[in-house]
Amino acid sequence: MRIATVEDIADAVRSSRQERGWTQAQLAERSGVSRDLVNRLERGSRRVEIAKVLDVLAGLDLTPTLTHRPVPVDLAVIVRDHGAGQ
Repeated sequence: MRIATVEDIADAVRSSRQERGWTQAQLAERSGVSRDLVNRLERGSRRVEIAKVLDVLAGLDLTPTLTHRPVPVDLAVIVRDHGAGQ
């Protein structure tokens, strides 16, 4: 799943929790955080510590992976620059 926004994280946590049939309280207990934190995270709060987000992801057995965004290629610029060298 591609995560680009806080809302994407909220959706991923909520859907993963629901797929497992867990309540927010069960996820909180498994993650070592409060149910209120899980609730705020699932609502897309921007005021949740990253360490707590990682705790919740671990509680769901999810591993975040960081990747570079592909750099867009502007073919018109490549063609123009290639033609300038001739």
